[in-house]
Amino acid sequence: MRFVTVGVSMHLLLGLLGGSAGAQTPEETRAARRPRARLMETGFLNLNAAYSNEDHSSTRHLSLPLYNETAVFDVGRASTPRVGLDAAVGLRVWSNLSVGLGVAYSRSPIDVDLAGAVPHPLFYDRDREVQYSAEGFERIELGMHLHAAWTIRVSDRIDLALSAGPSLFRVEQGSVSGIDPRETGPPYDQVGGEVSREIVSKRLFGGNVGADLTYHLFRSLEPGALFWTAGVGLFVQWTTGSSVPTGVGSDDTIEVGGLRAGAGLRLRF
Repeated sequence: MRFVTVGVSMHLLLGLLGGSAGAQTPEETRAARRPRARLMETGFLNLNAAYSNEDHSSTRHLSLPLYNETAVFDVGRASTPRVGLDAAVGLRVWSNLSVGLGVAYSRSPIDVDLAGAVPHPLFYDRDREVQYSAEGFERIELGMHLHAAWTIRVSDRIDLALSAGPSLFRVEQGSVSGIDPRETGPPYDQVGGEVSREIVSKRLFGGNVGADLTYHLFRSLEPGALFWTAGVGLFVQWTTGSSVPTGVGSDDTIEVGGLRAGAGLRLRF
């Protein structure tokens, strides 16, 4: 009888221990999930193809004395959507806070149209309307974006980074520097001409805010692995900057800033 009592007691004891080990309190469950919300990576590298539809269209006015009158021209510049390359690298400095530097490059053509009124060489106050279409203009923009980012681990495979910081832009842009009207001969009803052009280079300061959503495709935690995770991501970034004239006394300006979006590769080290 004594052996039966001891056996039943041991059985009950083991059952209680097993039940306590298998069940977890809500606090223990939350504690078990906390490590997933922390970032294990110390660095990141983002490579993107980016699209921008920033509107940098403008109209400027040119004039020059001709035949004791004044020839006037309106120079219209239309911007085109741009596809460029974007890369960002950075380090986690504390908890989910990281600092990084992004570089964005784009190159796009510029459509330039000219319309004006040119005085007649024989008759006073009888302007002739002219139109020119100039080709071969382009805009090259290089943006460097320093930013601080806070990353939110949404799940084991998804995280969202919110960032902001200062920006520096370097822009090279083709510009019309002048127009040389040329007569085509009697009866002087039509006017030819040659468009003078120049390349203007400016540096501008601004700022940036953005969001980056990453989906981790696979994870490597083996010793000596090149990276922790690799995946794909989407980003959207809004930049703003100053507007500067292309020259002293010129009403032609260079502007930067606008909305950019893209997608690409994500590596976490």
